[in-house]
Amino acid sequence: MPLLEHLRELRRRLVISAIAIAIGTTVAWFFYEPLINLVRRPWEEFQRSGAARGVEVPDLVITGIATPFTLQLQVTVVAGIVATSPIWLYEIWAFITPGLHKREKRWTVIFLAAAVPLFAAGVWLAYAFLPK
Repeated sequence: MPLLEHLRELRRRLVISAIAIAIGTTVAWFFYEPLINLVRRPWEEFQRSGAARGVEVPDLVITGIATPFTLQLQVTVVAGIVATSPIWLYEIWAFITPGLHKREKRWTVIFLAAAVPLFAAGVWLAYAFLPK
């Protein structure tokens, strides 16, 4: 396959991934309140534990005119990336797979079966252990 066809294939896969992330972000936009509560929960638990020990912990403060919108956009984009991870991981791997040998292609299923749960586990671990 010539270089330009490889680049076209890469562009097609990147566009599919970007569209999937955009759709995931749009869906997450409608679930912003539960998402921001999920993000704020560790901070609130940290505040309560600090107050119980007699340590003054500052409140979450939003400064600036555009900061609320930026925060909502950041939360929904990250949620869209996490929610659509099976799609963009598949697109990345599907671009790489044709260049592999037959025995190497068998690892595709193992990669997809391992990548999604490991990514989700990493997100969960970051959420669970970040306040500590």
